[in-house]
Amino acid sequence: MLRRPIPTPNLATARPQAQRTLVLCGGSNGSHVLAADIGRRPGWRVRVLTSRPQAWAREIACTEQIHRSDRFPLLGTRGVDYRGGIDGAFAWEDAAEALRGADVVVLSCPVQAHRAILERVLPALDPDRPVIVGSLFAQAGFDWLLRDLTRRLPAPRRAAYFGIQRFPLLCKTQEYGRSVALYGRFARIYAAITATDEALHERARATLGELFERPVVEVPSFLCCTLNMSNQLLHPGIAWGHFRDYVPGETVYPKRVRFYGDLNKGGVQGMEAIYRDLHRLTRELADFTGQPLLDFLGVDPLMRWAVRLRTRVLHRRGIDGLGPLRHLEELFGPLTFRNNRRLRDLYAPMLPSPDGRGFIPDVRSRFWTDDIPHGLCVLAGLGRALGTPTPRIDALIRDHQAMMGRRYLVGDALGPDWKDTSAPQRYGVSDRAGLRELLCRPIAAREEPTRGRAAGA
Repeated sequence: MLRRPIPTPNLATARPQAQRTLVLCGGSNGSHVLAADIGRRPGWRVRVLTSRPQAWAREIACTEQIHRSDRFPLLGTRGVDYRGGIDGAFAWEDAAEALRGADVVVLSCPVQAHRAILERVLPALDPDRPVIVGSLFAQAGFDWLLRDLTRRLPAPRRAAYFGIQRFPLLCKTQEYGRSVALYGRFARIYAAITATDEALHERARATLGELFERPVVEVPSFLCCTLNMSNQLLHPGIAWGHFRDYVPGETVYPKRVRFYGDLNKGGVQGMEAIYRDLHRLTRELADFTGQPLLDFLGVDPLMRWAVRLRTRVLHRRGIDGLGPLRHLEELFGPLTFRNNRRLRDLYAPMLPSPDGRGFIPDVRSRFWTDDIPHGLCVLAGLGRALGTPTPRIDALIRDHQAMMGRRYLVGDALGPDWKDTSAPQRYGVSDRAGLRELLCRPIAAREEPTRGRAAGA
């Protein structure tokens, strides 16, 4: 792979502009990329809020793979290197200092951390300063959480809230607080946006486009982010294929597996099981809300192509599963991932076994701690409130919870650990009437009307 340095963008032609402050919440891979990328641009001041502020250098290095095609990452790449500076890294107890003068606040963290971070961030923001707040990955009812917190905690009077449907970066930290590898960016940013006024709504949309240097496609609602066909389909489905025979304390695997590059028939079957329940649930919710949710079910080019093909060939003929195409999917599904340069070499989250004989799945990884309680359980909870069964998703929850030592479901009933999920039942929703109120209520009172397509539900 050819590597060459990339200059700071537009240094020679950049016009003077007011300095804006971006605060990154969490020390994740995505925070490293944005610190390096935005930190090298004129007009931006970058701060990081993290549990490990002492580990962050003043400059973050990024090596980025530039793909010939953002839409179809099967072609060759070239490498570029750049560095960006940060204004400082702050501990959570210093949140008020980090957030002073913040213009944009971005959560780049596991979904499970959204609540704890927002509980610190919202009260620390200047109530009289307009601000844009959002998440790089708004799975699990991000708007439900915001609505709950903004009604209980102090929050800015003028605010725009956004959630991105698909995490926009494929990246991996190389040295924490110092360097990161960026394997690819997605071609478009699909985001839900709501705001207290139209001007701030437009500012939020423009800011997202500026930050990621990609076109922004506004989805009808935050519900599109909750019904995503990314992590909560890929991670539980593929992990089930790799580890469906895993028994804690007994099973040991001889070597680490590549999560996508070693995708097997079982992983394809796991993803197919989630897809079938997710498609039906999305179709029922589209009828329930009147929103074109199916149009945004698969936002990646290959996913979108697959959904459209199935809709034309199977769903319109009343075929729920794959029918005669099942064997083709089991054959070509793994090939697609094995030839994806962005994904094929990423390893599954695994740990050395306690006895040193091999490896076991790391069920403390976000592949489980995010995508079961804040992914599949949310879908199952939506199905229960709507009256739409999700039997295949339920079965996968039961299999994964056995690996995790949790009890989200006991048989078909909600178990004692359901309270730790982000499902609608956490917000007191148990039926269609409660679900309608949850989906339709705005996050924050508006000073003037803003686009209904981006509000609340």
